[in-house]
Amino acid sequence: MAAVIGAMIIAPLMMPIMGLAFGISIGDSRAMKDSLLVSLGGILAAIIVGFLLTFPVAIFVHPQSIDQIMIRTSPKLLDLLAALVTGLAGAFAMSRKDVSDTLPGVAIAISLVPPLSNTGILLATSNFSLAMGSFLLF
Repeated sequence: MAAVIGAMIIAPLMMPIMGLAFGISIGDSRAMKDSLLVSLGGILAAIIVGFLLTFPVAIFVHPQSIDQIMIRTSPKLLDLLAALVTGLAGAFAMSRKDVSDTLPGVAIAISLVPPLSNTGILLATSNFSLAMGSFLLF
């Protein structure tokens, strides 16, 4: 639960993803490139924060014994369905004036930031195959 709350506060990926979608929709290659670079920066930031917070205590952390880490290492069909539903919720919220602007940010944060942070945690503990599974979930 703490990861979800933290992700809602951070949400570094919402505006770059929206910018990328906008650039694609109008065919502006410069906007697409700029948004993609900012998106990559947000992705790297989430991974690096997870890595840096875990690295000093990596010898004491055993990810295999932490359920919240392990459930984000092997994506399933249900995870794809959840991503589609949160994407639809975000698109719905963006198209309606009466729905809060925070809904798309929360949907993106819940879907994207925890797997990226999890990737950084697993990289810090040298669990590279689990980190790849977590990145795949992203």
